[in-house]
This record gives sequence, structure tokens and C-alpha cells, in this order.
Amino acid sequence: GEGQGDVEDGAVDVTLIEQRPTARLVGETAVRRLLDTETSNIDRLSASKLDLDVMGDQPVTFSLDGEMLSANGLHVEVRPRVLSLIIGEAYDPEPTVD
Repeated sequence: GEGQGDVEDGAVDVTLIEQRPTARLVGETAVRRLLDTETSNIDRLSASKLDLDVMGDQPVTFSLDGEMLSANGLHVEVRPRVLSLIIGEAYDPEPTVD
């Protein structure tokens, strides 16, 4: 789901979006939000480790926390207790879903 990420769960939240024309993606995203449902071209998952291999010879553009990267593959792994984070007072370790 969407909402606040959990900085303590030892997982990275991943959204995979199938390549489609921008206008179509925007429309499908609007429908998904209005109807609170998933669409066939957007997958969400949470994992402690992720390996993606691109099929074909052309690199794919990834957005890693807003940083754009073109590559033929991607490896992401959570390393528990390696990074210290300073979080604001608004952070709720057990948020409720409205």
C-alpha cells in the first residue's frame, strides 16, 4: 500500500511500473487512487533483497529514491543497523491505515 514507510522493518518498498506511454500511466494511476485498487502495469512489493535483470540489450532507467540510473540490472539489499536515521516527531512506528 501507499503511505508512510517503516524505517524499522528491514525492508525496502519497491514499485515496478511497466513501460507505457505517460498519458496512459497517469490515467491508470488516477483510476487506481480513485477506486483504491491495483492496476495490471503497477506492482508493489516489499523485500529485504532484490535482484533485477533486464531482458534484452537495452538498459532500463530506474529511479532509486529519486535518483535516476540506467543499467542492465539492479541489486538492492537491506543491511540492518548500518544506517542511523534522524526522524521527525510526526513519525509513527505503528501507523494506522485510513
